[in-house]
Amino acid sequence: MQKIISKLYMKMKKITLGFSLLVAAAVSFTSCNKGTNTPPEQDQEFQSSKDVSFGNSLVTELELIVSYAAERYTHSNSPLFLAQAGSPGTIFVDVSDTLNKKITVNYTNSVTCRDGKKRDGQIVIDFSASNATNGAKYYRDAGYVAKVSLNNYWVDGWTMEDVNTFTITNNNPFGYDPKTVDLSWTMKGFMQMQPADSNYKILWQGEMTKTLLNTEVASIMNPSKLNPINWVVYVAGTPTNAAQLAYTGTVSGVTSRLISYNYVVDGSKPEKALLRNLLCAPDKITAATSTSTGIIPIYSEWHPFISGVASFTTKGPGTTEPRVIDYASGESTGSCDNAGTVTIKGVTYSIDFKK
Repeated sequence: MQKIISKLYMKMKKITLGFSLLVAAAVSFTSCNKGTNTPPEQDQEFQSSKDVSFGNSLVTELELIVSYAAERYTHSNSPLFLAQAGSPGTIFVDVSDTLNKKITVNYTNSVTCRDGKKRDGQIVIDFSASNATNGAKYYRDAGYVAKVSLNNYWVDGWTMEDVNTFTITNNNPFGYDPKTVDLSWTMKGFMQMQPADSNYKILWQGEMTKTLLNTEVASIMNPSKLNPINWVVYVAGTPTNAAQLAYTGTVSGVTSRLISYNYVVDGSKPEKALLRNLLCAPDKITAATSTSTGIIPIYSEWHPFISGVASFTTKGPGTTEPRVIDYASGESTGSCDNAGTVTIKGVTYSIDFKK
């Protein structure tokens, strides 16, 4: 009888042990599944996209200022070089140094410009490297080359320094026909942008091509090539037509987080080019003046990118996923605003860019 009881005891012990092992295995399997089913934290860092877009805007806005001055627009014949109503300071464009082939744009006393931004310092445009044989002396001329340097220049408290010479080159062949060939220029250089009293900085080093998409419009570019490019067409003081500018190229550098980046607008895909329409101004009217004939509005000269797509990669902690920045917010045609989207790992987020 004792033997029978012992055998039953041993049998029950084996069954209990086996069941315990099954339970332990099930718990272990469940724990593993629980770990693998936990979704990873989504990358939602947007500041680097805003920073690189802001840096690119500052550089291309600098080039836009040069494009006006190089066509001999001055404080006397262009709203771009007029101070905002009531602002202290002045804007003065000096085109008198024809011997050394230099033009200077001078901003004094933190003057508020017609784009609503405060500027101070000097922009020097040296076009002595232009092709003298072709008689190139204007921005629209084939063979035109401008070397741009900055002296104590800043925008809204952000200093801009030309680490290497910023060069703008007209890409068109001598004798080009504006009715059939779009004007284009290449800007190339190395810029550092930094706010006052801060280690925060953005470096821009690269090359971008700007194309005047509506070169063939006679009111914008006279077919004779004898008149300046009419960047904005005014009728009775109101802008009615304007240049449409497309930008492509590759830029690398450092964002404000001191993290290296690469920013590409694919030149092989014209539909992806960054578009700046000088008829678009989100802050359309910045002020008004009163005259004997009535109130005259003062139109803004700030023109952000309103469409285009850039691929953007950066190497900061938590920002290693590639990004796609869409300046038209995914729309087929961009709205006149300073908003867009950033797509990270297939997820799209709406953002507002820095002015």
